[in-house]
Amino acid sequence: MPAQRLTLYTSIALIFISIELSAQVDTPGVALDTLFTVDLPETENVDAASKYSQPSFEAPTSITIVGSEEIENYGYTTVNELLKAQRGFYETYSRQYTTIGIRGFNRVNDYNSRILVLFDGHRLNIFDGAPLGSDLSFDISNIERVEIIRGPGSALYGTNAMLGIINIIPKKNEDLKITGRYGSFDSKKLSFNGGRAITDKFGFSVNATLYDSKGEDLYYEEYDSEETNYGIAQNLDYEKTYGIYGRLYYSDLELKAFISFRRKGNPTGSFFSEFNKKSETVDKYQFLELSHKMNLSYDKFIRTRLFYDMYDFNGLYYVNLFGFNGHGSAQNLARSVGFEAQFIWDILQNNRIITGIEYKHDLEKKIYMGMPGITVLNINHHMDQFSYFIQNEYQYSSRLSFYAGLRIDTYNPTHDLFNAGRTVLNPRFSINYAYDEDNIFRLSYGVAFRENNIYERYIEVPFLYKKNTDLKAERIYTTEVSWEQRLSRKLKSLATLYHYNMTNLVDVEYHAEGGYYQYRNIGEAETFGVELETSANLSEGWSGFIRYSYQYTTDQDERRLSNSPEHLLKAGVTKNINRYFNIALEYQFESARITNYGNKTNSVHYAQANLYSGVTENLRISLLVRNLFNSSIRYPSGLQFRQDTILQPGRNYLFTIEYIIK
Repeated sequence: MPAQRLTLYTSIALIFISIELSAQVDTPGVALDTLFTVDLPETENVDAASKYSQPSFEAPTSITIVGSEEIENYGYTTVNELLKAQRGFYETYSRQYTTIGIRGFNRVNDYNSRILVLFDGHRLNIFDGAPLGSDLSFDISNIERVEIIRGPGSALYGTNAMLGIINIIPKKNEDLKITGRYGSFDSKKLSFNGGRAITDKFGFSVNATLYDSKGEDLYYEEYDSEETNYGIAQNLDYEKTYGIYGRLYYSDLELKAFISFRRKGNPTGSFFSEFNKKSETVDKYQFLELSHKMNLSYDKFIRTRLFYDMYDFNGLYYVNLFGFNGHGSAQNLARSVGFEAQFIWDILQNNRIITGIEYKHDLEKKIYMGMPGITVLNINHHMDQFSYFIQNEYQYSSRLSFYAGLRIDTYNPTHDLFNAGRTVLNPRFSINYAYDEDNIFRLSYGVAFRENNIYERYIEVPFLYKKNTDLKAERIYTTEVSWEQRLSRKLKSLATLYHYNMTNLVDVEYHAEGGYYQYRNIGEAETFGVELETSANLSEGWSGFIRYSYQYTTDQDERRLSNSPEHLLKAGVTKNINRYFNIALEYQFESARITNYGNKTNSVHYAQANLYSGVTENLRISLLVRNLFNSSIRYPSGLQFRQDTILQPGRNYLFTIEYIIK
């Protein structure tokens, strides 16, 4: 019997066996006790740090949780807007895709492939990269919280979790909420969120979003000639999206389904497309997950899940190449099925084991580029992945805990689990020390990786590109120490020092002798960084934060890394003006970045204001003004652009009305 079929049958059997076992447990399931016994301050739970829900102060790494109240107060409309307000984060927007940098690293040709993005715990890095901007079609007002886990996470999650993990948790409440938005560039969005518990054990929730924007007419001096409409791209910044997330549960059995669709015009002339000619991209993410969780006893917990993932990219480009003048196309397609089983066991009162296996089988993974009658690139390659992970949490005393984790990932293109193609090991160690109820110290070290995508390994174009199946996985080695302090019940602070070293970074290299390009492991990056944060929730309706990051990142030649600002400063304040009106102000500063062509961008000064009101208990309205002072902001572009930098949107407005039916 083929290995993937045996694993699928075994996973189905395990789910139904666990359901049967749960019915036979004499002692009702109870939540696992927390490891710390020190009287620490109240805190939110985090799901993604250790693959189970735990208080954030117990997590083995640095955590930030952004809840729905903060999202609504500051007026964030996409996940990337939320992230760039956090310490150590910054964005790059190419007028096509938004990518996020963490702690000084964000390659302009990357698509968030070195960040692991989870949606309700489910991986969105299906092909390699993941959506964090408007390509994630989900209204952020329907988000309960966003968990931000900094540092390497491959010891539990495998590939992509190099710089951090973002876990997006949607709302599952029973109220029906309808949200409408209208703003600059004739942008319109309608979304709703709702659910119902039919019985004590059976219920559902649904989130849905629909968005349309005309966009701007944009000017690019690099195309300022009569043949290219004097550098003006007309009616090409449009965007249309829709998204649906549904959840159906019965007792401890849960079914999740997700679809995100986005069509975006290309106004920049990237990827050799003709400027001011219709070009566009379509991104579609889908997943289906069936999971079951249960308490075997007061100290044993098991969770199993089956999943199906799909990512489909289609690009339409107007090109004038190889004697062809017309629309060419590009497609990336990935479909896979898999299974995961996770077991948590408190083997002693002060010792917890988290262990599990994961198997994924690629049904299809391909890349196509071409024009009618001409095939430029056609790659079709898929493989099996088998992983085993374990984490040991040991509480030495009421104040001191140790964490040690390891994951082994095996990739095999022959679909034979016993004939592995390549194996990657990733450890993580952490020490948590609670000096008292107001001070927590963490020291952590971890190794993480990113597996090469099929484009990097298998691209082969005659006289231009040569494939390289000997590529190694990218690696990162991170050391971090942090100190969290509660100065009072209303004031807390955090300080972090970190260092990381990235090796085997994949870059294109030109071979003069052979006259071809090839992806090779020739890049490195090293960062020393400091992060400081203070947040306050004061009396008389005042609350706010201030966050500063220093990050010095260099490449293998000890030069400043491109697209890497050295200083980041973020500050925000909210104030209840009166019974009905509130205001939130936010300011962000960012020092200059080096572009791909060796130039420097200007420093960024960005501000936004959100005036919001709870008109009634069920009705809320808000007016958001982005880029309040209409600053000219430019971010570095990738090698696929003629432009060295891309101008960001100027001052723009967004009006929101939200109605809740209880």
